[in-house]
Amino acid sequence: MTDTAATITDPRPNFTKAVSIARDVIGSVRPDQLDDATPCDEFTVRELVGHMIGAVQRIADAGVGRSPFDAPRLVAGLADHKWQAAFDAQAAAAEQVWSDDTVLTADLNLGFAVLPGFVSLMIYANELTVHTWDLARATGQRPNWDADVLEMAYGVMQQALPAEGRAERFAAAAASVPAGQPFDVPFRPAVVVADDAPMIDRLVAFNGRQPSALR
Repeated sequence: MTDTAATITDPRPNFTKAVSIARDVIGSVRPDQLDDATPCDEFTVRELVGHMIGAVQRIADAGVGRSPFDAPRLVAGLADHKWQAAFDAQAAAAEQVWSDDTVLTADLNLGFAVLPGFVSLMIYANELTVHTWDLARATGQRPNWDADVLEMAYGVMQQALPAEGRAERFAAAAASVPAGQPFDVPFRPAVVVADDAPMIDRLVAFNGRQPSALR
């Protein structure tokens, strides 16, 4: 991990900031953009927002010991003006679950691994931030990224997802998924960027995105 991530034992403030930035970007999506493509190739804007809602539900479910497969891969079927309210409701549920300090040190089943709560929350801060970037790129937005969130996410992902050997890790994770449950490879190979690139570019590149994608 980077020094910033390695010293964090309570990532809740940074996760809250990641949620707030995601909320602002979701709230600025226009209805005429909902069917546009995103840098996350499998999702349109509408589907990506639904996936972000599902991600927040999954980290809430993990904190109370529910199966990581209970939450939908993406929330669908909402009216165009209901997306932000749905995200807010799941964010509030996650905040309530994670207000319990004991969740930070509990071992949580994320489906692909069992990890301490504080590490799990950092990983989900990364997921939410990368998908917020996807959404912002697809809809022409320029969020005010939080430096602490980016440093934390980048550090934990360097530890949890090394650039080498990803295919083997995903194959092992897929083999552990219960029969009948879909498994989608969550990360492409890391993209090389300059060492002095902005931290948001370094983060999304490490997660397998081209920083120059779309807009």
